[in-house]
Amino acid sequence: MNCILVYILVLQISAASNNKIVCEFDTKPLSCPAGTTIQIRTVNFGRTNSIVCKKDLTIDCYSSGRVTGLVAQRCNGHDVCQLSADAGTLGEDPCPSIPKYLDILWDCNPLPTTTPMTTTTTTVAMTTARAKQNQGPDVCHGNLVTGPRGVPDNQITSSSTYSNSSGDNYAPYRGRLYSFSQSFQNGTYLNGGWSARVNDKNQYIQVQFNSQSIVRGVITQGRNIDFHTQCCFEHVTKYTVEYSVDGVHFDPVKDSNGNPIVFNGNNDQESEVTNMFGCPIIAKYLRIRPVDWRNHITLRFEVLGCPSKSDPYGVCPQGWKERPGSDTCYLITTRDAKTFDDARKTCRLQQGDLLVVDDVQEAAWVKQELDGIKKTFFPSFLYQVWIGMSNAPRTDSQNFKWVNGAPHDVNVVPWKKGNPDNFAGTEHCAEFVDSELNDVNCNSPVNYICEKKKYWTYPGPATTQTPPATTMSSGSGASGTGNSGTGSGGTGTGTNTGSSGSGSGTGTGGSGSVTSGGNVGTHGSHSQSVTTPRTTTTTHKSGATSTTSHGQSGQSHFLAGCHDMSDCIYIGIGYHQSCKGCNYVLECLINGPSINQCPQGYTFDNNVRMCTTQSTTCY
Repeated sequence: MNCILVYILVLQISAASNNKIVCEFDTKPLSCPAGTTIQIRTVNFGRTNSIVCKKDLTIDCYSSGRVTGLVAQRCNGHDVCQLSADAGTLGEDPCPSIPKYLDILWDCNPLPTTTPMTTTTTTVAMTTARAKQNQGPDVCHGNLVTGPRGVPDNQITSSSTYSNSSGDNYAPYRGRLYSFSQSFQNGTYLNGGWSARVNDKNQYIQVQFNSQSIVRGVITQGRNIDFHTQCCFEHVTKYTVEYSVDGVHFDPVKDSNGNPIVFNGNNDQESEVTNMFGCPIIAKYLRIRPVDWRNHITLRFEVLGCPSKSDPYGVCPQGWKERPGSDTCYLITTRDAKTFDDARKTCRLQQGDLLVVDDVQEAAWVKQELDGIKKTFFPSFLYQVWIGMSNAPRTDSQNFKWVNGAPHDVNVVPWKKGNPDNFAGTEHCAEFVDSELNDVNCNSPVNYICEKKKYWTYPGPATTQTPPATTMSSGSGASGTGNSGTGSGGTGTGTNTGSSGSGSGTGTGGSGSVTSGGNVGTHGSHSQSVTTPRTTTTTHKSGATSTTSHGQSGQSHFLAGCHDMSDCIYIGIGYHQSCKGCNYVLECLINGPSINQCPQGYTFDNNVRMCTTQSTTCY
């Protein structure tokens, strides 16, 4: 049996989810056919319908994500599982005195299987696709959604959009690559991605390009997490792509045998997964249609390609300038002041980054350009531009590094006299001010310099010429090796082969548990009850006995170590285990370090760098 036939059979097995209602105080089994195992999607212990089980007008009763975690822990990886709809058993009563019921949605996922024939076929197809993709110059690779050729917000649409009574924003335009969650003092919340209103395979996000374009591939990310609320761990693990020239008739991207391709999506929230098409397509409209996801359909995306009329090959884009004798292009702004992070985001969306000065020749050329701009546009004012250098999250003036990790060489780019001075203890990013190097507050509005190579670097082999010989499921508790490591217990959400484990952050482990994000159907503190319950799970190793309580001595046991605020200088920006206790997180951020407590009932897990209900690294 060839890999394509195996793949089609897998699609047929896992296409539909199962649903069961268990009235309060009743016990019923969940089951799956032989050769498949249970994978919990969503669970609600409450009431969302006035006539189910008993008549009651209450229809907005939702349990928290802990109930989903408990059910997932009991049932994932098994073919039969008994469940009782009882508050004492489930650990919470979301609406006392109201008749409730368990509403469970689950998949029956086939156990992953591989054969030498399948592996060989896939490898040959992948090698062929890579060889074809690397022949000739790559001349059509621009960002078509965001960037110089990007589209306005109203040209990004979707089948549906998640909403709640608080008016938080989950609109399609939030699905742009690198969008991040933002909370404002007036109560406004911008989601770090587009979220569908419901979880089914009829959902899609669509972009209308500015003109008919050649499309070569798609980049996706999961939802950007609001680390203060720990909400929400959501990403699309499988999807198809459809395209159209008129916006009415859509065709799927197909493999060489004429079958719609199911692309491998994301295994975490922030990694960029690029899928290049085996053959470019011509389209005015493009849709990404999720077919599998973790917790809820939420994604960010970009499309790679070019309009029918593109920049000539080997020429810097309009507005950029080439340094003579190099293959590097530079964008130096004069009327676009941004914070350091926003400036870097802008550069990255144009497939570059903030300036990194590699040698004295480049430093001399940049100085010459800045001096010319200063003389022309800012003769009586300071001219400031961000470059790609910072020492965050340090709180002193030491150890400045370039954004590519290279150390700062003062012989190439010397500091302005008296700098860095870390004025008021807040200056941790670097700028050129009148062509001299100075430290400044990272949140200051400053112009910036982007740089990128004139010739685009191919991101990797096309992974879509032949369907992968793996299941479409987001994991079942028996075997598999995830994309980012091996462990024991569950399977990863990515392409899984072999046996015994999943990489950290790549799938739902055998026991499963719910991480933060507040009540089911909420986005942290920003949302009210909604129609579709939403939960978050995290990877755990099967057979491990983790607990959220302290040991008998009352002391925390740090299995992966812990850190104090002074350690931020060495461990870098991010979230780390605090030595104060299992339920404390050390936040090493640009604005300085701080220690915060996890929500009640949660402890910090150093493997996934977030507060969870069941930590694998501290008890």
